Amino acid sequence: SFGSSIANELLMIVRKQVSNPDLKYKKMGLIGTIKIVSCLGDANNTACQSSSQKSNYEEALELLKTSLDSCKQLPLPLILFYDELIAMLDYKTLHPAIMEWIGTHVGEFESMFLSDLECGQLPAKDLYCGLEGELWMNLDGDISPICVNILPLVSSLQSASPLQILPAKFLLLSMIERSANQGSLGGIDALLGCPIHLPSSKVFSESAWQTLTGQQKQIVCLSLYYAVNWIRELLNAFCTQVAGKFDCISQATKDEIIAKLLK
Repeated sequence: SFGSSIANELLMIVRKQVSNPDLKYKKMGLIGTIKIVSCLGDANNTACQSSSQKSNYEEALELLKTSLDSCKQLPLPLILFYDELIAMLDYKTLHPAIMEWIGTHVGEFESMFLSDLECGQLPAKDLYCGLEGELWMNLDGDISPICVNILPLVSSLQSASPLQILPAKFLLLSMIERSANQGSLGGIDALLGCPIHLPSSKVFSESAWQTLTGQQKQIVCLSLYYAVNWIRELLNAFCTQVAGKFDCISQATKDEIIAKLLK
């Protein structure tokens, strides 16, 4: 029982670890958090507590929130946290309240990484550290309502770019979407066909490249790096829609996904 003194001591140790500034101990705490949550937050866990005690899932949810808060500004621990959470969700069904909280958290994906388009085009031709932007790989054309906002985020010059966590956060988003919709990614399928906001292809001519500053070259290279990571995760996520047998996914939808994956 997690009302026991041993269990309380274990929770205290894990909380101390996740709040430790030393990355080694923080990682230990994050892994410990997920292991505890997999037990406490199990949807099949029917253990009862007295009215004066928190329920198991409430303990699990509080621990998840504490762990997330401890690494929100630290990309590497946050990626580890997401990866461990994804691995657990692959085999464990958690309490609905926990799933709802995770769903709310991954709902931040749109505001963090996406921008609106007008008729499939950028609404303004802004410069980013002197670099012109361009939409790449716009598979949905004029009907695409959004783009992945890579160039603006890279050029914001933050010491820890949120793009570092983009693959892990998208993977968690797709995991939650599949678990809530019988394996279907229909709720986020706009991401498969939406374009990527990257530096203009003009910069890759030899003459244009030579005129760029060192900072601009770094922005271009990082933009391409994050774009490759994004494309890889898109392929990994959406190939499940054609490889698996889901009654909720029509053959026409599968054919459309295959066509986009092959582009």
